[in-house]
Amino acid sequence: MIKSILISISCIMLNTSILFSMSPVETIFPVDIGSYWTYTDQDRNELIRTVSEDKEIDDKKYKSFEYQPELSDDLDLQPLLHTTLFSIDNTKVVYKLSNELEIAIKNRIKKELDIYSQLAESSFQEIYPPDSGITLDVKFEIDIKPEKELLLFDILVPVRKEWVVNTTEIKIKIIQDIQGLPDFGNEIDNPESVITLKITQTAIKLGHENVVTTAGEFDRCIKIEYKTKTEVKSDNILTPELKAGETVTTIWFAAHVGIVKIHQETYKTFLNIFAESEMIKKTKLDIDTNEIISPTVTTLELKKYKIESAHMEQE
Repeated sequence: MIKSILISISCIMLNTSILFSMSPVETIFPVDIGSYWTYTDQDRNELIRTVSEDKEIDDKKYKSFEYQPELSDDLDLQPLLHTTLFSIDNTKVVYKLSNELEIAIKNRIKKELDIYSQLAESSFQEIYPPDSGITLDVKFEIDIKPEKELLLFDILVPVRKEWVVNTTEIKIKIIQDIQGLPDFGNEIDNPESVITLKITQTAIKLGHENVVTTAGEFDRCIKIEYKTKTEVKSDNILTPELKAGETVTTIWFAAHVGIVKIHQETYKTFLNIFAESEMIKKTKLDIDTNEIISPTVTTLELKKYKIESAHMEQE
């Protein structure tokens, strides 16, 4: 009996020493080199995320992730899912946004603008058929100014209290190059419009929730919801209210494991502005209308993991 009590006391003291030797954030976001997490998405594709070597940029030290397969520019990279560099202290996890993510955002917007160009040219041909000799070529320029850091987690923010994750400004200049029109003197042949998107992402702790994945059962995971809110301004599009597509991401963090599940719905940032327009509703393209503006849904669940740590090791 006495021996059992002593063993129990020893276990409690050991667990307490483990907790106190780790920062509060590390208990839900392990950061030791060699730790890895294997996730599977809704299509059974695997993504392995490994804590790699520390790096120093502009005299500031960062920890880093490596991914298998390696991330590429043509992937729909998302800052919350695919960031490489991050820093951590006793209360916060901060992601550093790299140029690769800026390129990825631009690529994603470009894909939407390519569809917009096809829609605009198709609508134009309803008025000016190809045999009219009047043509429209839609061109565009994209300028992106993202914040270089993203506040993933702040342990001091209470439940149901929002914090700002980051902001990004996207400026899109659309040039409609019309050829073949008669000369109307001072009329502008190539009308331009500029749309500015200011995207603010916020986060809120929703409380605790149990999660079951292939990797096991995880009790009382911290559930955080990340949402974007976009302010849209245009210099000459005459509509009462312009609404860009938003993104909602939910992440579950398990104690001593880290991220065990991610669910994300991403609506088309630019195309959603024209979701109710006749250009999309009556499209002649071989693309389903719902497909043009429907969201991209991504779910990642933890399949297996290994925590390399001086405090504990689990697989």
